[in-house]
Amino acid sequence: AEALLEIVERALPSKAGEIDVQNLAGSIDYVQGVLADIRGDTEAMIAFDRAALQKLDSKSHAMRRGVTFQLGRAYHLAGDQSAAQEIWDNVVRTDQRTGIGFASIISLCMMTWLKVAVGRLQEARQICQDVSLWIDEVHEPHTSRTAGLVWLVNANVALESGDLVAAQRHILVAIECFEKWGNYYALMMGYVILASAQRRQRDYVNARISLQKAEDVIGTREIYADALFWLRAEKVNWWLEQDDVSAAVTYLEDHHIDCSDPVNFVSELQYVALARVMIAQGKYEEAIQLLTRLEECAEKGKRDGRLIRILNTHAVALATQGKDNEAEKILGRSLLLAEPEGFNGVFMDEGEPMIGLLKRLKLSNSNSRLRDYFDRLMDGLARSKAMS
Repeated sequence: AEALLEIVERALPSKAGEIDVQNLAGSIDYVQGVLADIRGDTEAMIAFDRAALQKLDSKSHAMRRGVTFQLGRAYHLAGDQSAAQEIWDNVVRTDQRTGIGFASIISLCMMTWLKVAVGRLQEARQICQDVSLWIDEVHEPHTSRTAGLVWLVNANVALESGDLVAAQRHILVAIECFEKWGNYYALMMGYVILASAQRRQRDYVNARISLQKAEDVIGTREIYADALFWLRAEKVNWWLEQDDVSAAVTYLEDHHIDCSDPVNFVSELQYVALARVMIAQGKYEEAIQLLTRLEECAEKGKRDGRLIRILNTHAVALATQGKDNEAEKILGRSLLLAEPEGFNGVFMDEGEPMIGLLKRLKLSNSNSRLRDYFDRLMDGLARSKAMS
């Protein structure tokens, strides 16, 4: 694809001031940005998208909105959540002048991922409610491609909230939409979310089937890099819950994933999974060093949602070594971030060690609101365990 774009660029007329030529050049930059997204090169994405916006005529409304949305995604993946938020807000405001359209809906849907990452789960829930109402207000078919995106983000928010039944219900509808109308990136993400919901319900057989379907999508299409990191993390988590540490280790080695790698927002989840593998291997100090780097990265990017997950795994690493006081201190930081927003699902991944930590913290905590939250978390963990 890149070679073909180079041929087209060389064939452009020399009169670069002509509007049609400029629009074509801007469109080429946009496609180059898409290819950079597939490679996971966020710096190149930002450069190509900004160049495209400079070249595209102001009257090319649809193309400019598409490029602007992609630029927001580029900043989001680069870890600059405030820039992404500003850009997507602008897309929504622009669309609202003429009536909400596809660009607004996809921007709002992407904002739910951003809100979850920065720890604002309640705001993500509200956005989900708003876009779900929009579907009914404009009589959008519930099985359309656009509706599929709405069900996808509803499923992700339900998963983070610990409502596994709702997550599975929403994601099955989303998958049906994408299988019918396309969007293979979203389809693969749908299978990963479904696998996660099934795994947390201890439905390991169907979780494995869902992961294989995600792999099948990769086998037929080029998929954006961030989705691959989500898939890798979920596959490792599946193996760990099967007590198949050797398979997880082999998989990570085959994909050249190592604790000395640089970490960033896009790859955080697969490195949390790597830390969990090292804990299972008894490599506690290496795991804690990696988790400390991940904490610093998430804190710098103000990603409290990701930080909750990282702190939970850090607490388990310490508790597994018998360092209960340190573990409780780390978990306490996580709970202070998680409780106000209602994060429940992420605690299910840590199983028995997390139950033990929560029980000890509850005994030593006099805050009634936090004690109620401990009960809800332990109830979710107990129900998840009972399904096995």
